[in-house]
Amino acid sequence: MYLFLSTSSINAQITRGAVEDEIYISISSYWDFSNFHMVILHSTDNGENLSLQYENIDNSPEGEMQIRKIIGDATPGVIYNYSFGNGLWVSFDYGVNWIFKDNSSLYARYWGGETEGVIYRADSGLLYKSNDYAQSYEVVASPPYGQISDVGFTDGEFFGIYGFAGEGYYIHHSIDYDNTYTEIPIDSSVAFYSVSGLSPKICRGAESGEIYLLSWWPNYHYKIFHSVDTGYTWTEMYESDDIDTYFGGLGFIAGRKEGSFYVIRGRIDPFCNYTLLYIDYSEDYGETFTTYFHRLDEYFPEGSYHNDILSFNFNDFEPPVIGEIDEENHKVFFTVSYGTDFTSLVPTITVSQYASVEPASGIVNDFSIPV
Repeated sequence: MYLFLSTSSINAQITRGAVEDEIYISISSYWDFSNFHMVILHSTDNGENLSLQYENIDNSPEGEMQIRKIIGDATPGVIYNYSFGNGLWVSFDYGVNWIFKDNSSLYARYWGGETEGVIYRADSGLLYKSNDYAQSYEVVASPPYGQISDVGFTDGEFFGIYGFAGEGYYIHHSIDYDNTYTEIPIDSSVAFYSVSGLSPKICRGAESGEIYLLSWWPNYHYKIFHSVDTGYTWTEMYESDDIDTYFGGLGFIAGRKEGSFYVIRGRIDPFCNYTLLYIDYSEDYGETFTTYFHRLDEYFPEGSYHNDILSFNFNDFEPPVIGEIDEENHKVFFTVSYGTDFTSLVPTITVSQYASVEPASGIVNDFSIPV
């Protein structure tokens, strides 16, 4: 599970499911003029088709789950979600229903996905392991070294990346629950920069010893590298075009099928109503991609993200005067009798859900001047 970029509008995350071709995505979907709405989406065909599993506002009501960081599991149908202050939650039905598990501290971090029911928690200088879907934990490292990014392929194996932009980065690899680790330098041609706070990130692949690295470079573009020897050597697979990092979010993950790799890109639409989601899927280790595009307004209640005037009438006339709405030019036209007094008319206005209008419906206004 990796989140690279979040702005005030977009949070975009992806995690692998329990079987090949399966992914979950959590992402900001739309703005209702009061709250951002977050959704969890599920796909069993590499992102070509998506189903809406769960939806809530960003600042979720007390007692409800706040959608944020999602983690897959090796058990079909199981997925975790956690956020600072809202704790860890688990779903056993592909993200539809959620059960609260723990809220140990604001700074707890979690990893999992390789073994059924196993999830790790780092908190207060200790590394904990659960074998029963976060029902109970045991301490396995005290203290861990704290550079964990992803779990590995064997019990107790972890990967991480750390370092400083302009100085150098290192792979952090442990096979004993992070009690000890190996430090592997990364060549500066693979990872060297941090662009607007965007640093190199890694994730495990589908085979033992396989990891991917996504690094950022000047002019806001990224490169994807692939290693089959836990990071001692790297092959560059892909270099992106320059991208706009301000109005979008980006995440990546390797799938369970050999060679499968995903990049998700979320952008707000030109009118800032909803998210445009691009899922880039590779089956050749990130060298080439097929892109699946989704407008996330297809998952909303009809009209929930619009700010449209649906009708604008003067019902005090006999017969009522019905306004003709020109959406393109943002005007409303009326036909009334010659000599009509426009200085004190009462409009009846209906607007799309969550939208508001000024002057308000049912209030006397002077329409002899622009309003």
